[in-house]
Formats: sequence, structure tokens, C-alpha cells
Amino acid sequence: MIELPGYRIEKTLGSGGMSTVYLARQESLDRLVALKVMAPALVADPTFAERFLQEGKTIAALRHPNIITALDIGSTGTCSYMALEYASGGDLKEKIAAELSQEQSLRILRQIGSALAYAHSHGLVHRDIKPENILFEDDNALLSDFGIAKLVDSGRRLTGTGMSIGTPHYMSPEQARGEDVDGRSDLYSLGILFYEMLTGELPYDGKDSFAIAYRHIHDPLPELPQHLAAFAPLLQKLLAKDPNDRFGSAEQLLATLPADGTLVMDNREMQSSATGSFTGKEPTDRATQRSSKGPLLVFVVLLALVAGAVGWFLLRLSPPRLASGGGSTVSGPVSPSQEKSEPAADVARLLQGDGAAPAAVKPLSPGHTPVQEHRQAAPPANALLETLAPEPEPAQVAEARQPDLASLFRTADSLAKTAGTSLPRAQKAVAAYRHILELETDNQRARAGVEKVTTLFVEAAKTAIATEDLTRGKEMVASLRTLSPGSPELESLSRALRDKQEDIERRRQAEARARERQAREEAARLQAAREEKLEKLLTAGQEALAKKQKSAALAAFGAALKLFPNNDAARQGEQRARRLIVPGEPFSDLLSNGAAGPQMVLVPAGEFVMGDKRGDGRSNERPAHHVRLDHPFALSRYEITFNEFDRYCMATGRSRPTDYGWGRGRRPVLNVSWDDARSYAAWLSRETGKTYRLPSEAEWEYAARGKTETSYWWGDSPQAGMANCSDCGSRWDNRTTAPVGSFAANPFGLHDMLGNVWEWCADSYHSAYVGAPTDGRPWLGSGNRHVLRGGSWDYSSRAARITARPLFRDSDRYTSVGIRLLREIDPREL
Repeated sequence: MIELPGYRIEKTLGSGGMSTVYLARQESLDRLVALKVMAPALVADPTFAERFLQEGKTIAALRHPNIITALDIGSTGTCSYMALEYASGGDLKEKIAAELSQEQSLRILRQIGSALAYAHSHGLVHRDIKPENILFEDDNALLSDFGIAKLVDSGRRLTGTGMSIGTPHYMSPEQARGEDVDGRSDLYSLGILFYEMLTGELPYDGKDSFAIAYRHIHDPLPELPQHLAAFAPLLQKLLAKDPNDRFGSAEQLLATLPADGTLVMDNREMQSSATGSFTGKEPTDRATQRSSKGPLLVFVVLLALVAGAVGWFLLRLSPPRLASGGGSTVSGPVSPSQEKSEPAADVARLLQGDGAAPAAVKPLSPGHTPVQEHRQAAPPANALLETLAPEPEPAQVAEARQPDLASLFRTADSLAKTAGTSLPRAQKAVAAYRHILELETDNQRARAGVEKVTTLFVEAAKTAIATEDLTRGKEMVASLRTLSPGSPELESLSRALRDKQEDIERRRQAEARARERQAREEAARLQAAREEKLEKLLTAGQEALAKKQKSAALAAFGAALKLFPNNDAARQGEQRARRLIVPGEPFSDLLSNGAAGPQMVLVPAGEFVMGDKRGDGRSNERPAHHVRLDHPFALSRYEITFNEFDRYCMATGRSRPTDYGWGRGRRPVLNVSWDDARSYAAWLSRETGKTYRLPSEAEWEYAARGKTETSYWWGDSPQAGMANCSDCGSRWDNRTTAPVGSFAANPFGLHDMLGNVWEWCADSYHSAYVGAPTDGRPWLGSGNRHVLRGGSWDYSSRAARITARPLFRDSDRYTSVGIRLLREIDPREL
């Protein structure tokens, strides 16, 4: 895996001949990117390097929601890279395999059409529209890979003249012929994509690139299934053979594709403007047409091979001559206009992928087949065989066949000028010079030409070795051995290559040892620093525990456990901190199965005046009397919920109380008797190992007041939105219970102390406070009636006053009655 400063490589996404794409994290911005890295063997080639740089500049200049954005481009030594926006949703090839709906296909067509409209408006033709270059982020299609895009107005070419650039299955006819293209070529490729999205198949296929290109140029659009017939006019327009019969621009295409997915098209207009017409039926003689293409392809390929043989033979004759079928003689190179008249030239260039641009394939006239045309243009079979016959002996060659060295040198020099370090071109140039040397052994100009071509490889090898680009060095030495097996430079270059490789290996090993040593030293330093930090965190945690600072202690011990997850001191300290109970911080005890019990809130010790001291309450709320609570206790933060009570029912096998269809979950449990509440508290005590019980009236009223002295903890009058009762102004008033926590907490952090449901207390009912305890303990007595506090959803706001105290029997269950529990606190927990 490569290493690039500022990027952390995570995995390989894909690779090709020119580059490899990695998923990487850009460390400066902590984001995922697609990192495109140029193949090392191509970095030294200025043509590929310029193409790579041009792609980065091209993408960086584009800002469109459906085009992948370039984020960074750079080079480090022999590595050139480009950071691109990462799309995590796969590519169109995968989506086609999974099948797309018509709606999805139209949406993708609109999105990529919009991207092409934008790119074309900036003078860019993509030239390689295919499923692998359409990526996805969620449902958004993104056009990528502008590696062979062309600036239409710049005149710049980073590919050879006439070279067929693109992917054969998606090439337009003009692109397959190697002609100049514009945005309409991209629209043709987009039409192929749309056909494939709709049908799951390609409209044109073949056994090789030539066969596919031929079908793009000549074959009509295949029949669409009946359910897709509505798309025929659109596809005919997109896939017209003549660019002039297609949409003039991507904007025109988009105009037929409104946002609602319907097609706004005149079928007759589409059909009349497209090449040919689409009837929805396969021609009845299609099998005949196909059967005629086999001989045609064979004949055309043979014709291309014969043309190559004739060209070789011409090179060996001076001046070059070729007998035509009509017996006339043609001298010199073939002119461009002559090239256009020969179908074999088109075939040769399509197969070769290089050289001069082939002309458009000539349209067929009615009743005229390509086979007939080629047969008319070809020389007789015996004439072709004569051109391939063995070369006559020198004694039989007339003066007219003496070498025209000037013509041969023009050919050889032209080949050498463009050869560079391309082995196939260099081989042609050297072969041309050596042909001259066969004719004239001592020709110094020819020898100098051979030496000039081979010297380029020698110098390229030396440069590569000096710069430690061993891949290119080996490539250049191998090329030199192919061009000139007897070159005196081969031995020294091979030795220099081996020496450099050994030197690099020695340095690599030394650097690896140095890195290992540095890594060990750094690891020891980091370990010492971590241990020092651990000691500081443990000390801070212990100090926080001593000061009863729960949050600070948990933070310190938690940080220590991140450094050393198995540190016993940190784990024990965290456990002690979790057991701390501090004012204002809710806590929960764990049940036997590890689940959390009800949230509890610490209520501090204190004193208050209990009962109605204002004289506006009922007689059972008087006399007001002073109560002192010497010990803190915890009260459940909310009324006990159905979730919490249902857990108890499942554990004990008792039936669950009904919720009357109002909902369970976080709503307060209702329809529970005083006996039910005590049974739940006893079970919770067994589960947690702590003491849970019903609060006394004094404990409840002290907690409800939150150290206030008013009728309600917020004031002397009811206030809208503060509680749920029949007239409290909430959306649940006099209808149902509200989910717990729906209203603000009182000063002690307790929710719903007033309203929602009545809450059982431990005390037996007494008609007045005469003789009531003053230390906060429950006031028990005989009988089966016990006190409730807090009001409920179906009682008035007056019943929700803090001092109100009705009574029910022990076994009574009502829709307005629930539970709130008290947990006793061990002083060691504080």
C-alpha cells in the first residue's frame, strides 16, 4: 500500500491501466476521499502526466450537484495523485444488475443530462459515458472520470489524431470512426445508458471492438418490449446515427424530461427527425441481414490485412507502386481523399486504434450492399496474390525499381521524430532505417538514425536509474534489447540497474531498521507518557471521590480506562463513583438482570411547616405543624411507569394492569392499589439490595414543596402548562394521563409531583394532624384506608394543591391512582 503525506489509505476501490483508486481519509479535514493515484510507470511519460493533470484541472473547474468534485491534486517524487469527492453508493453498473424501475431510470437520465448540460456549457465533452463512471450518493447520480474529456474550443489533444477514445459499447458512430466529436456524442452514449437501464441489456454487442463499432455505425435500434414502447421516440432521437438528427444539446433533452417524469414529446416529430423510423417490430429479414454481415466482416478484415501486406511491399520498392484492379498505377502516399474512398482504411484504423482519423463510413444506397461495394473496389484475386509473392532476385529488378533513398529517409525520419520512447513506434523507425542499410550497407545517415532512436532509450534508462525509477528503467532496458540486441550499452545499463536495485534494497533495509528502532523508542516514550498520565488521572479521581464530586470522579476514572482498559484501580474507582449519590444528579440501582431500576433523585435533610397554614384548605390539612427530617432520602424522579411496573409483573407472574388504550411505555402506571404499590416496592428492594418503600405524608409534602411555602411549588395559583388536571391548561386535561416528564421539575428535580395521577403514601388516614409525628415517619393506625397526594388528570387544580390529602381503601384501583417510591440512603453512599 502506498503512503502519501496528509492521507491515510484505508483500502483499494479499483484499478486500471492508468491509475489506481483508493479509499483514503484526508487527515487535515478528517473526511473520506477517493484518492486516484497515477500508475508509476506512466508518471515519467509527459503525455500521460499532462492528461492526468488536465483531468484534475477539468474537474476542479466544475461545480455541479451531479458531478464528482476534485478536492486536491499533487505529486510526491514518482507519485502523482488526485483527491476526489467520495461517493459511497456504488455505481450504475451495480444498479442495472439489481434492475431499475422506469421512474429511477428517468431520474438518473435527468441527473446525468443536467451534468452534461453543465459540462458542455463549459466547453467540455466527456467522451467516456458508461455505467462505471456514474456513481451514487444516496439517490443522487454523480458523473465521474473526466480523464479523456476534451476541451472543444481549445484545440488541445492529449490523444493521438484519429485515435478511438472511449468504451466500445457506449461509443457514438462518429467516436468509433475516430472523428472529432461534440456534446451530441455524449448524448448518444447517454442514450445507450438509458436503453440499458430500461431493458437491462446493451443495444449493440459483438465479439470484439470492431464488431461492436460496426453495429453502432450501421445497425438500427433493436426492438423494445411492448411495455417500453413509449420510450422509442426518445431513444430514436438520442441514438440517431447522424449527430444532426439527435438533440442539439443536453438542454433540449432535459426539456422533454419534466420533474414529474412524464415525456413531453411529439412522436411523429421524433420519428421523422431520427435516422430511419421505429415501428416497434423487428424487420422480417433481420436474420438474412445478420447472416450477410458475417462474410462482410471476414472480407473487410482480409482486405485490411492485404492492405497491410501491400504497404510493406511498397516500402521495399522504389518508387512505391501498386497495381489496381483497373490496371492503373498510383505513386506516393495515399491522399486523405483517397483514404475516405476505401472502407478497408476505416477497418484498419479501428483495429489499430492509432494513426490518421478514418472518415465516416459511407451510407449504403438502396439495393447496394457493402460486400458488393468492396468487391467492385478490390483488385482481382490473382493480382492480390502477386503482391504477396516472394521478392524477385536483384538481378531481375529493373532500373525503375532502384531505391529512392530520399523518399525512404523521409519516411524513416518522420517515424523517428514521433517515436520518443514508445517501443512500437521506435521499432517502425529502426526497421525503416535498417531497410535503407539493406539497400546501402555503409549509409552513415541511416546508421546515425538507428543510433539516434536507440540513444533515446539509453538516455531514458540512465535517467530512470539515476532517479531510482526502476520500473521505467527495466522497461527502457528491455525495449533497448528488443530494438538493438547487440548494443554495447546493454551490459553497462543492466549492471547499473542491478547495482541501483541492490543499493535501494540496502538503503530500504537500513531505513526499515532505523524506523523499527525509532518506533520502539517512540513506543517506550508514549508508554511512559501514558503511565504518567494514568497516575495523574487516578489521583484526580480519588480527590474527586473524597470531595463527593461524582461527575469529576467519573470523568477522571473514565479517561484512565480509555488509556488502560484493564487497569483495576481505574475500574474500582469508577464503580465507587457510580455508587455516589449527590444532590441534583439522578441515579438508578441495577436489577438482578443488569437492567436499570427507576431513576431516583436525592432529597436533602431539612425541616418545614406541614399542612395548611394559610387557612384556605380543608380541615384534614390542619393544624399546620413543624416537621424535621434528619436524614436525606431519594424519591423517584418520575411517577412509576408502565415499562417499570410491567417488568415487575413479568418477573412475578402477576397480571398487568390495563391502560384503557391510552398507551403504556412512559405513561404512569395506573389502576394499582396500595397493596400493589407495597408489593412492587418489596420486589424492587430484593432486586437491588436497597430499601424501597412508599413515602410518608411528611416526606412526600417536603419533597413536593422543594423548600417553597406556596400552595403549588411554582406559586399560589394554578398556572397553564405546569401540570395535568381537569382545569390546568394542558392538552391532556380531563382526558388521559400524560407521559412522565411532560412538565417542568420542581426545585428538587422531581417531575409531576402535582397532577397526572394520585400517589399512594404509607400513612393511614387521619382526619386531622392532631398528634401527628414531627420527625417525618409514617403515621400508622388501624383500618384499611390510606392517604394519597398530588392530584390527578381528572381532578381540579384545587385537588392538586400540595397540602390536599384524600383517602382510598387499601384494595382500591382507579384510573387516577399511581405510584411514586422512596429509597432509603445509607450515609456511606454520600
